[in-house]
Amino acid sequence: MLSWAEGALYGAGGGLVVVTFGRLHAWQQARHAARVATEALPQLGTYIDPPADSLAALFPNNIVAGPDEALWFTDRRSIGRIDTDGDLSHFPVRASKYPSDIPLGPDKALWFTTDRRVGRITTKGRIALWPVRGAKELAGIVPVPDGSVWLADRGTDTVRRFTPPR
Repeated sequence: MLSWAEGALYGAGGGLVVVTFGRLHAWQQARHAARVATEALPQLGTYIDPPADSLAALFPNNIVAGPDEALWFTDRRSIGRIDTDGDLSHFPVRASKYPSDIPLGPDKALWFTTDRRVGRITTKGRIALWPVRGAKELAGIVPVPDGSVWLADRGTDTVRRFTPPR
C-alpha cells in the first residue's frame, strides 16, 4: 500500500504526483515513466506501467488533467495522452520543436506552445498550429475565454497576447 507521503516522494526528484478523478497519477521525468493507480483513493499501490518501448523516446514535460478523465502531456515530438487504465496515445506535432506547456482551455481543448507556435488539440486528437510572429522560444500559455491566449516567450523576454485566426 502506498501512503500519501510515499506518493509525494515518488514524485520528488524529476517527477510529479497529480491526484485527479479519485486516482493518484505519478509521473517521473528522469525515468521516462508514467504510472496510474488502478484503485480509487485512498487505497493506493496497484499500478499499471505502460510498456517500456512506448515510453523510450519520450521526455515527458508538462502534464494536465483533461476533460476526458485522461492525463495529457507534452514530450519531445508529440502530445501524449494516458488514460486511467494506463493506455498511452501519441499525437505528433509536425514542423515544430519541442511542445511545452499544456493547460486546459475554457473551450475544453488543450492548448500548448512549441518554439514559435501556438497549438490546440481536441480530446479526439485534432491538432491546429499557428505561427506567432516574432516568437523565439514560447514557454507558458494561458487560454482565456475570448479565444485568445497569453504567452510567455523566454527567447524575447516578453509576455504577449495572441489571437489565433478562426
